[in-house]
Amino acid sequence: MDTLSSTLHKNFWLEGIEYASQPALNQALHCDFLVIGGGLSGLSTALHLKKMQPAARVALLEAGKIGDRNSGLNSGQCGTRIGPPIEKQIKSLGKEMAANIYRYSQKAMQYAASLIEAQGIQCNLQTSNQWQVALTEKDARILEDRALLYQSLGFDIPLIGQREVKKSFPDSSTILNAIEFPAYMLNPYKLCLGLKEAVLNAGVYLYENTKVVSHKQKQGIKLTANGHRLYYQHAILTVNSRITQLYEHTASVLPIAVFAAVTRPLSHKEKQRIGWSKEQGLFDARPHFNFLRLTHDDRILIGGEYRYANSGHIEAPQQQDCLDRLQHQLIYFFPSLQQIRFEYQWHGIVGCTLDEWPVIGPLKSSSTCWYIGAWNGHGVAASLIAGREVAQGIISDGLMPRFPWHRSSVMGLGHPALVRITLPYYLEWLRIRSRLTQHQKIKDSRYLKK
Repeated sequence: MDTLSSTLHKNFWLEGIEYASQPALNQALHCDFLVIGGGLSGLSTALHLKKMQPAARVALLEAGKIGDRNSGLNSGQCGTRIGPPIEKQIKSLGKEMAANIYRYSQKAMQYAASLIEAQGIQCNLQTSNQWQVALTEKDARILEDRALLYQSLGFDIPLIGQREVKKSFPDSSTILNAIEFPAYMLNPYKLCLGLKEAVLNAGVYLYENTKVVSHKQKQGIKLTANGHRLYYQHAILTVNSRITQLYEHTASVLPIAVFAAVTRPLSHKEKQRIGWSKEQGLFDARPHFNFLRLTHDDRILIGGEYRYANSGHIEAPQQQDCLDRLQHQLIYFFPSLQQIRFEYQWHGIVGCTLDEWPVIGPLKSSSTCWYIGAWNGHGVAASLIAGREVAQGIISDGLMPRFPWHRSSVMGLGHPALVRITLPYYLEWLRIRSRLTQHQKIKDSRYLKK
């Protein structure tokens, strides 16, 4: 994670938590299973490999410190989203597969909770909901249709009309309606640290501050870390923030910077004014959407503002512009909070694909190397269950469930130079489509009658 020099630019979840790093790798490494990347996918994969084959030598290498990258930077909303919106899934895959995918996402969310409980991880896990909300009339109609589609598949995803929305958020006149999904809320940084303790207790060799570099060869991939050669039977690459250094997916898994900020604690009067008594997570239905939640001490976390991060670095002026935009977007949701300011601001890098599906499978160039990633910002639950399934797939010679994200190739934009040129323009186009103005506020009284 790149940060500005201002003391404001730090991750809220890290506040008050300190722990000692594991030693960096300082010699050649020999192991049966090599897991690269200490995010949720990597931690889960290493843990499950060791549990399934206790005698195997499992090593986990992290370029920085566990939890310092995107897995410890997200909003801590553990929901059921995998892949594109349900209407796109039905159109491209059919109703049966779309229903199977949603059932799987429910299973993933429950598995995440069960894993946290089984490992005794204290990460402030609590049962909640997520509301996807409409801020424009067009999106309100989309959510109406979306709720009907879920119901046609046999899922109870209710449509929340504006009268009920107003009860939950009396300060907001911008939310037209919503659909409600099950979810958990948690502290992502504590989750990463809990899983770190679990893999160490299981006997995994964990090295932090150990940067892995891949070298293209005629036969397979040569990997080194801190200048030392890595020898392995199987390697599992679970990186998003350094995806541009994996040559095989450089032009197809896109590194996108996502920004987040946290306010000071709300006063009792401010909390009463905005409502939010159910403390559900929020994300809106625009292409360039915001996501929001309340923290345990009544702060508001808001995220969004997506920028292409080819080098993993965002220049300081662009960072500040994105964070200023978040301030305005918070006021759009809650007009009474015009005077509130952020106390924490940061950004992380997520892996995204053009079709919005993750990528899980062996690399084309080497059947002994697997890739897990490209969660498109929806990976808390899915990444944890993916670690278990990849471990099972490797041990049982590739046998895995059949889903769209189990693949070795991804539709991309072509040559990396083309990506660098075209993707910023595409993101700007989405940003323009998602722009909120005074003219996009409530005009249609029919939503008031729901």
